Parts: sequence; C-alpha cells; structure tokens
Amino acid sequence: MDTLKDADLCAIAVIPGLYISDRFGARSQFLLRSHNIKYVLSATCEQDVPRWDETTLTKISTMHLDIDDHPMQDILCYLKQACDWIHAALEEKPDGTDPQKPVGVLVHCVQGISRSGAIVVAYLMRYHSLPIRMHSRWPGSTDRS
Repeated sequence: MDTLKDADLCAIAVIPGLYISDRFGARSQFLLRSHNIKYVLSATCEQDVPRWDETTLTKISTMHLDIDDHPMQDILCYLKQACDWIHAALEEKPDGTDPQKPVGVLVHCVQGISRSGAIVVAYLMRYHSLPIRMHSRWPGSTDRS
C-alpha cells in the first residue's frame, strides 16, 4: 500500500533548503534530487528509515534517531544533537552543479507531522530565535494564554 501514497516535501519557508516530510517523501529519489537533498534526518524506528540504492546512498548523509511513533515517546534527549546536525548541514555550500540552489536538508518521521515538526521547531527556536509563543500564529493553533 505504501506505493499508492503521493510523496511530497514541504519547504520551511523561512529557512531555504530545509524540508519536512513523511516516510514516503523521504523514499522518493526524484524528490530528493529535485530539492537538492544532501542530508536526511530520520526520526523513526528502524523499519521506516529509507532504503536507497547504492548510488543515492553515496550522495546523501543521514542521521537516524530511533524514535517510536508513540505519543509518550520522549524526544527531548535527541533535540540538541538533531538541531546541531541540521545547522551544520545547512551551512554547507552548494555544489558546482547549481550554485543558486541551497543544499537541502530533509527531516522526516512516519507521518511528517509530530516528531519531524517538533525537531524543526526546536531547530528554529535554537538557531533562529523563534519564540516559543510563535505557535499561536500558525494556522490551526489555539492561543492558550
């Protein structure tokens, strides 16, 4: 059934080159190439880590955080390591093929919502001073002040 899902990547508008997706987007070699993805952070259990061919594996650096898709899973212990890895990856200069296109970094989890979203928000807070209250401006959020 996995092949029936249309894969897509969602760009993080304020950070060129940073993307978020579910497991289907992370498996799409076409999407990885078209968005110049050179780094993939998988916040999943082992079975949901993308399996690519040898050619793709030599072009992509990966980080795997063995995190279960469970609401009680504590991800706090992974956030500093993940944020530092994302930041270092985004600092890489574009390669010679298209110097205008930034190096792409993809953060994914199973559904592309909770764990990957939490990691990206933690990165924005740590490296771009996104205030914790900023969430109240996002569509669908509720201001609980």
